[in-house]
Amino acid sequence: MTGKQPRCALIGIGEDARLMNETLADNAVGVEQLEAGELADRIGALDLVFLSLSDEDEAAGVMRALAAAKGAAGAILIDISDGEPSALSAAAAAGVEDSDAIADGAMVQHYPEEGARVITLLVGGGSGAFERVSAHLGGAFRAVLHAGAFGAAHLLRALINTMFMTMKGAAEEITEVASRHGIPPADMLSIINTSSGESAATKVLAAQLAEKTGANADLFRPIESGMEEDVRAIERVAEGVGIIPLFTRRTAERLAVKGRGGTGGKGGS
Repeated sequence: MTGKQPRCALIGIGEDARLMNETLADNAVGVEQLEAGELADRIGALDLVFLSLSDEDEAAGVMRALAAAKGAAGAILIDISDGEPSALSAAAAAGVEDSDAIADGAMVQHYPEEGARVITLLVGGGSGAFERVSAHLGGAFRAVLHAGAFGAAHLLRALINTMFMTMKGAAEEITEVASRHGIPPADMLSIINTSSGESAATKVLAAQLAEKTGANADLFRPIESGMEEDVRAIERVAEGVGIIPLFTRRTAERLAVKGRGGTGGKGGS
């Protein structure tokens, strides 16, 4: 990043909080760790406040405090909380979902080549909120993209994770079929990854099956962590708008089986 570095603080913990800390540290941006009750005293000295809380009431309280102080401070709050309750629920409870001082953020990862990881930041909120976030963080990510209205960033990430896990389930299934016909899984995936069947899911599965020990191993091992919650959330969202989520439902069932120690590759509808 170039120019003046943003003054940042983080309230809460979680996988996204860890990833945000790492990404900003890589770009020489420091992040101050705060408790929710400390925000009022520090807000005047901050540009960005990242929120990562699982308790909706606590998150709503922080949002209300920030919205009330926006006339005297230029800080913007970015809700990067993992999973549910969603940022939208907390913001609605606080009555601040239309505030330019509030945005929701979600990081999505991409692996364009072996050993590489790039991160895009999705931002949900009004154009004013997005422009302020982009101005501060544009240099820290491959891109900062406007996802839509407040809550859209969290929804898009859950949709992306659901798509990824659905494709990965299909890759695991066809690899098992090939294996039972005498085709080694590594060979099968090597062929897929030079064909129209190649995807991020087949690349990840190939790396997992090969038990790589370099940078990829650290990147790929936790990739399914927490994704079952996203998939279940999208199942509910789809049903709420009258869509029968056949693929999403099967993916959620497979992840639940894997979570209990099974393979998720047999049975189902």
